[in-house]
Amino acid sequence: AAARMGRLSCDALLVTGPSGETLGIVTGRDIRERVVARGLDAASAVREVMSAPLVSIPGTALLPEALALMRARDIGHLVVRDASGSVRGLLRAKDLLQLHRHSIAVLRAGIAEAAGPAEVASRRTRLPGIVQAMAAGGARPASLLRTISAVSDMAVARLVELAVEEMGPPPAPFA
Repeated sequence: AAARMGRLSCDALLVTGPSGETLGIVTGRDIRERVVARGLDAASAVREVMSAPLVSIPGTALLPEALALMRARDIGHLVVRDASGSVRGLLRAKDLLQLHRHSIAVLRAGIAEAAGPAEVASRRTRLPGIVQAMAAGGARPASLLRTISAVSDMAVARLVELAVEEMGPPPAPFA
């Protein structure tokens, strides 16, 4: 399993039975914690290492629901099932958190391009929702604080730029 994950450049494999039914999942974390850390024989069967039963969510669920379930179960992967119960995909917490990072980048770019103070304020109102979703996804407090500070600093910097554009250069240097 570890060699296959390496070849495929992935961090998880779904384990299937002889009839093709999905039995469980084995992740890099499972291998580290259940094989390496415990000194288990590397030739052990995957069924001894895999996590089962699978934790899954319907494909119609919202991303915040997926993040909340992952956090509640302390898992990094979540199986997505269709209406018939068939496995359709695998969500990784890392990927969901990347979506938030992208949202933050878009938010910061929007603030930097804001035409006026009202637009800066309007765009800044999206920050609490992004931070809340990050927290629900298990982001560390330090990451949340950095996000809040970076976006707030960007808003203040843009407001200063707009003030200088409107009023002219300041009479003395400021910080």
